[in-house]
Amino acid sequence: MRILVTGAAGFIGSWLAESLSGSHEVIGLDGFLELPYGAPSKTRNIENFAKKGIKLISANLCDPKTLNQIPECEAVVHLAAMPGLTLSWERPDLYIENNLLATANLAKYFEDKSITKFIFVSTSSVYGRLAVGDEFSELLPISPYGATKLAAEKLLFSYHYEKGLPLSILRIFSVFGPRQRPDMMYSKLLNAAVHSEPIRIFGDGNQSRTNTYVGDIVDGIVQALVGAKTGEIYNLGGGEEVTLNEAMDHVESITERTLVKEFLDAKAGDQYRTNADTRKAQRDFGFSPKVSIYDGLQRQYDWMKSL
Repeated sequence: MRILVTGAAGFIGSWLAESLSGSHEVIGLDGFLELPYGAPSKTRNIENFAKKGIKLISANLCDPKTLNQIPECEAVVHLAAMPGLTLSWERPDLYIENNLLATANLAKYFEDKSITKFIFVSTSSVYGRLAVGDEFSELLPISPYGATKLAAEKLLFSYHYEKGLPLSILRIFSVFGPRQRPDMMYSKLLNAAVHSEPIRIFGDGNQSRTNTYVGDIVDGIVQALVGAKTGEIYNLGGGEEVTLNEAMDHVESITERTLVKEFLDAKAGDQYRTNADTRKAQRDFGFSPKVSIYDGLQRQYDWMKSL
């Protein structure tokens, strides 16, 4: 099967493209945008693409003309997005363009194509400050990032209902592991520990997450390509809820360094607690996260040391 992976040079997209390449023909697409982190990280992410037979297209989905580069595909995994909470307050225009307009262009391009599956990778941020229930929980995003991802979900459902787009949505919860973006918390914690630099903590550290190891998320997306039901939404998240304070203890244990912490007021739009209810994904396509927070952080640390 030929599968298009958008955002293929990113953190999750690069791992997914490599995983799928073992049994499918993979077309990767990425805009190589400089925000919220530079293109060099993405270039490193794709260094194995050629030998794995992954064809990579450099294209910005905000320009519908660039989509003509995409060959005929049987399935789509739409990961491309502008991530990050803080930047979304500073530049909401980037999020409207790259999360909503780009998604609209992609949906329109595939509305008359014969694809069997369109997987949209969304986020737990659509639930808002507390993301602790199932897929029927109230949707109250508290950041422009979360709002644009929710708007993209609604837009895609209009294409599903009216144009027959074979849509399934995956809402993922705080992914970490090797290749994690440098602006994400676990990357910042590990870097701060290694370089003995102070780390700014927004809030009291008791905010919690069911962070998800990237390998578990990739497995979940691969499983969803086969078993996710059309027109359905699924949570994908780790099975272990930890506070930021507990995560910092793990980092200190793994690196054998003491973090110098500076506690500040919580950031606007930051979630206080997430706990992914993944029973629906487990039932429909066997999703089951396996890697613990500690083991995943150890793997991320080992990867950072190898760079």
